[in-house]
Amino acid sequence: MTGLQEILDSTAAEASDDARGAERAPDVAPQDGPAPTVSAQAEADRVALSREVLVACDLFRLASADGELVWHQQANAELFRDLMLAAFLRLGDVEVKVLDHAAVGLDMAALIGDGQEDLGERWLRTVGAPLGSELSERIAQAVAGRIVIGFELPDSLSAVIEASAGALLKLAIHPCRFMDDLLLMGESSHPTFAGALAQSALDPRELFWSAGLLRRRLKAVAVLPVEPKLDRLALLAGQMAMDRALISEGGFLNLAQFSKEIRRIADDHDLLLARAHPYAAFDTASALELVKIPNVRFTSSSVYALLASGRVATTVAISSSLLHEARYFGVAAVALAPEASNGFPLDDRLTAFRAEALPGAIADAAARLMGDTPDERSAVVRMDGTSLRSVIGETWGLADADRAAPVLPAAVLPDTRVLASDPRIAVGLVSGWCAIEDWGVWANGPVGTFAFEWQDRYGDRLTLAVDLASFPPTPDGVQEIGIWTEGVQIASVSAPGLGYKPARAIFVVPKPRFAGSVQLHFVVTDPLSASELTGGEDARKLGAGLVSIASLI
Repeated sequence: MTGLQEILDSTAAEASDDARGAERAPDVAPQDGPAPTVSAQAEADRVALSREVLVACDLFRLASADGELVWHQQANAELFRDLMLAAFLRLGDVEVKVLDHAAVGLDMAALIGDGQEDLGERWLRTVGAPLGSELSERIAQAVAGRIVIGFELPDSLSAVIEASAGALLKLAIHPCRFMDDLLLMGESSHPTFAGALAQSALDPRELFWSAGLLRRRLKAVAVLPVEPKLDRLALLAGQMAMDRALISEGGFLNLAQFSKEIRRIADDHDLLLARAHPYAAFDTASALELVKIPNVRFTSSSVYALLASGRVATTVAISSSLLHEARYFGVAAVALAPEASNGFPLDDRLTAFRAEALPGAIADAAARLMGDTPDERSAVVRMDGTSLRSVIGETWGLADADRAAPVLPAAVLPDTRVLASDPRIAVGLVSGWCAIEDWGVWANGPVGTFAFEWQDRYGDRLTLAVDLASFPPTPDGVQEIGIWTEGVQIASVSAPGLGYKPARAIFVVPKPRFAGSVQLHFVVTDPLSASELTGGEDARKLGAGLVSIASLI
């Protein structure tokens, strides 16, 4: 890969080495007496510099906010700086600063560039790229002799910091997120930090205990049909399409690349439940492969309720945190790409601990490194009732876990034509839909799944008439919409843009073989971005527009 040097070092020539050195010179008063030896001076500098603690995050991770690229990790850096400020108050003269772009001579404008690349292209070009020698030297100077608290550092930045810092503690959010609060995991090669972490580590049995309590609480939440009997389910977890963990060989991994493995798993189970990420639909390639699997069923049920149901035998994902959580619910896990899964199973070196133990553990270790006497009373610092989960804003997963919901929800079709906006069939909009509008509902992405109960009076087949529209709402805005069920395409139609007479598809639905309800997948191979076509801020990619549905008995 191309190094970041040519992109990120553009400001280096603007500042001389002397200026950089002056900016970073420690404020140490001159001392009387003979000049110390080189080794003694080095030790004195080390102690003086170690009282400035740096909080470091991924400097090169950008995100899009209101149409502009910003530093993705700024909020996290400020959060951990504030936590460290509180932790070090007892030590008096310790300063806590963020290792930001200015500290290492990086110009954000140079980092962002001309704006021609989208975020995915930028990540593919820069994630994992080696740091240039000049940039590495500036980072090394900035952290030399200091204690550094790193949060979700990339490997390249971590290596440079660890080689020069007085001590580095690496932190990240623990992948097991079913506890009352988020957990942190930490690692340090420095024996003082490693010892402090070990003393405040969470007993692994707490994870099993909490999972057991959650399983008992949610046992009746995920409602599964009694007939036909479904005792062996597999749960396939989706991820954000541009998850940095999925970057591999110049592209992003997706489930479509593992279609053979997923099909083998599906064949081994009664049903394969496909659960999209709470913040994103399945990417197009993956969704188009999933609808071809006969016993796949899309669901929006809570993953924790599913794990607690006792019916899920196996979880499957590329690198979802669910892979690590499954073991605590007695469920097997299959990592399709173990190297992308934070180490799978989770590396035992990554110690888990509660957020309230963080300030005490770090303050204790820092005090020892600075030559102070540790204060045992600082072992636990409460966070005034504010959880790390709420501070970071990560509430998905547990937010709706207590809400009883069927794993395979389905509408009861009336005998007359019904609009897709009719509340009577809203329960059938299982997965992949936007908010319901007056005219009907858009699929948010390539696949929108509608489910309805199979009634005995249908016999072996049912004829349906479905009215469909497409995006954009122009006379030539025609999209080909395929209709799939149980791995087979049963119809297709060319649908005009919304606002024009919708296309009517009349087709026969066979009796379902794998469950007591039917899932119809409305598939558009090239969903269009509303913002790209209209110039607004609507980030949705709109697929099929479902206007109405009628059973023709």
